[in-house]
Amino acid sequence: FEHLYYYAFGFLFGMTFITALVCIEMSIVSTYMILTTEDWRWWWRAFYSGGSVALYFALYGLSYLVFDSGLVGGLSRFVFLCYLSIMTTIVFVSMGSLSFMVSYVFVRKIYGAIKAD
Repeated sequence: FEHLYYYAFGFLFGMTFITALVCIEMSIVSTYMILTTEDWRWWWRAFYSGGSVALYFALYGLSYLVFDSGLVGGLSRFVFLCYLSIMTTIVFVSMGSLSFMVSYVFVRKIYGAIKAD
């Protein structure tokens, strides 16, 4: 069963790809909804819409710590929480940046398609 260990990397890549795809779709839809209300301040909202995935990541990590981890010492829980906060920050910045970049390209495309007389 040692060869099954390598399936975890494929599963992780697949889940990362699906999460990025969902962040991209959420960002485009939320940016479009913001622009239809004629609000020009879409930049940070696009970043936060993608970065909100990190909230679910952190909540899952906390529920894992409480219910499934089996960690008993205070130091081991502290180390787990430190690593969780580092990974949550990485997920927040990476998914937020991805959704901002996609929203930027989307806004450039839709405003580039406007014909002015």
